[in-house]
Amino acid sequence: MGPFLSARERVAVSAEREMNDRLKIRFMHGRVGETYDAVISGVTGSVIFVELIDLFVSGGISITSLKDDHYVFDAKHHRLSGKHGGRSFQIGDLIPVTLIDVDLRRNRIYFGPAAAENAAI
Repeated sequence: MGPFLSARERVAVSAEREMNDRLKIRFMHGRVGETYDAVISGVTGSVIFVELIDLFVSGGISITSLKDDHYVFDAKHHRLSGKHGGRSFQIGDLIPVTLIDVDLRRNRIYFGPAAAENAAI
């Protein structure tokens, strides 16, 4: 009986998380173009994952939106580093972001660097 109840609880927790994520996505849908403070929660060779500080909403920044430099992924340090300007992005960094798109069908949120941030880097 115990394993069955534990399995059911895991299903319930998963459903709750999925519903929370969908509600966050719907909440952000009408806010395209707005700027927020975010913390970098993950870095890959193609995406910087961020979480908005005050709203606890997560999304990604495609490195193709970083127009100021060519960025190289350092897997050992989980960091993107600019080849020419020396700018880097790593887990824990604070970054202002602008909401670019909300894809309701894919349940994804896309950010870009805020205009002032992109000009500064």
